[in-house]
Amino acid sequence: MKNNYDKMTNNTINKYDQEIPPREGFIFYRTFYEALSSMKPRAQLRLYDAIMKYSFEGVIPTDLNDEMERVFILIKPQLDANERKRQKKYKEKMSRENFFEESNEVSEKTEIYDDSIIQITNDIEYK
Repeated sequence: MKNNYDKMTNNTINKYDQEIPPREGFIFYRTFYEALSSMKPRAQLRLYDAIMKYSFEGVIPTDLNDEMERVFILIKPQLDANERKRQKKYKEKMSRENFFEESNEVSEKTEIYDDSIIQITNDIEYK
């Protein structure tokens, strides 16, 4: 099992965009809970901890037993998909904010006239 898991993950830390702030939370689905609920309490705790470390720090667990590893392998793709969506939304939000800032800079001119500043706004139509 360890060999298959290492091949699947390359045993590396997630490489997310460093310009995006780290996530403050993540979605924990009912199916995750149901998958863990049949495990012994200590195993549940170790796997909950592994999920948290992976979600918040990108650390891929290496110390799980076969049962925990199987469950983690099933949960990991959903965690990754949610993180990709979060990063995409963040980038879109930043590009929209940058667009509006640039638009405002382009649409306004400043002239100095008789030691006072007069602001002239261009008539720009947006479709």
